[in-house]
Amino acid sequence: MVSMSQPTVDMDQQSQPANPQSSRLLGIAREILETVALTLLIFLVVRSLVQNFKVEGSSMEPSLRHNQYLLVAKFVYFSVDGAAIKEFLGPIGDLLPIPSGRVYLFEPPQRGDIVVFRFPNDPSRDFIKRIVGLPGETIEVRNGQVYINGQPLEEPYLRERPSYTFQPVTVPPGHYFVLGDNRNNSSDSHIWGVVPEGNIIGKAWVSYWPPDAIGLVGNYTFSGPAAGPVAATPAYPGPAQAAPPQPTAYPAPASGSGR
Repeated sequence: MVSMSQPTVDMDQQSQPANPQSSRLLGIAREILETVALTLLIFLVVRSLVQNFKVEGSSMEPSLRHNQYLLVAKFVYFSVDGAAIKEFLGPIGDLLPIPSGRVYLFEPPQRGDIVVFRFPNDPSRDFIKRIVGLPGETIEVRNGQVYINGQPLEEPYLRERPSYTFQPVTVPPGHYFVLGDNRNNSSDSHIWGVVPEGNIIGKAWVSYWPPDAIGLVGNYTFSGPAAGPVAATPAYPGPAQAAPPQPTAYPAPASGSGR
């Protein structure tokens, strides 16, 4: 009798990967994809908080100059709708001291801030100017002086006073009156109108080029009545002082250009 032996199989050999080289390449590819995804996520987060900006033109001299590079803090003006929060929280929201207007996580745009914004007449273009007038305030320029609600505004950051005259107008709610520091060579609110709050990208924060300009940007903090409404108040406060009699409403923006 002949016994037929069954073929044997080495289980250790069968359990080994058929192609170790392929598995190693797949692992490397996965690590690369994870690294790229994490890098992209970090970039998007940083981009939502801070953005770089190149100054073009001389409208902000002497504070800023042509071809100066800045970092703009977009997070500074982050805000939420207080009414929406209270509605979301339901009965609990009514018990909390949440303002019904816009609530800022840090601070609202303030007088003296240098801001980058989308030009109202052409949102594809970004401008940089200084906030001078707040919502509800009456702005006037005469005899080389800016007046807020009939009171002169002292601006130590100017090289020269404006040579033009601007009749009293009231800034509407949710808008800001901006001017360039180089008053006589700036296309700004005295020409084309006010800036909606939604157009503001952020507050100029740090200058990183050229080397001799490295440092914090020259935002100016006003004190006393000139500071305007307190930062903790809703976004669209009324005037800090009584407005002059019979101010005219702010005209619709006219076409303009320049930075």
